[in-house]
Amino acid sequence: MLTVSASGVSLGSMNPEPVLRKRTPTPIILIHVLAYIGVAFWLSMIVTAVTTASDTAVVVVVIGVVLGSAHVGISVFTTRHSSAAIKAMWFVFVSDSFLAIFVDYRAAVLVLFTVVLIALTRTGAGKEWFNPAE
Repeated sequence: MLTVSASGVSLGSMNPEPVLRKRTPTPIILIHVLAYIGVAFWLSMIVTAVTTASDTAVVVVVIGVVLGSAHVGISVFTTRHSSAAIKAMWFVFVSDSFLAIFVDYRAAVLVLFTVVLIALTRTGAGKEWFNPAE
């Protein structure tokens, strides 16, 4: 702050005012946690398929890279307040549903986690996070 007085010019305090950060809402933190769990899950599936020399290793790697990347996208887009995160969640939901129907019924657990992800975007904090006031 620059001040001028009869005795001369003073720069005032050189300490800047602290920047106050808004606290991240709990539903948004949970979205990040679930997205990271999804990445860890697909990494473990890829490692397991490759190390056991499974017949379907290539398919598992491709699916794992696509869905793992979608989970990374969920977290990145959530950080940016982008509605693309919600689109990525729907992509994961549909993909996990196909896995549960056509590959293994136990993938229904993945579908449930994705339902939780989508439900978190519909909370009050989630709506405000992804649709900020203009």
